[in-house]
Amino acid sequence: MNKKALKAFVKQAAKGIKSQQDLTDFRKILTKVTVESALNSITSASAGMINIHKLAVLDERIGRT
Repeated sequence: MNKKALKAFVKQAAKGIKSQQDLTDFRKILTKVTVESALNSITSASAGMINIHKLAVLDERIGRT
């Protein structure tokens, strides 16, 4: 994560926040995007581990080590 770029993004986004409702909407969107991104990363990592496990099982079945 590039902290400098993130800070620049937050500063730019903050310029549009004029009310409590704007802040609430921004927080909800930011939370949603962050959680989706984290879940996608976990899903991708899990899929990779499943594929590695399948290959290991296949190798075991055909007698490779």
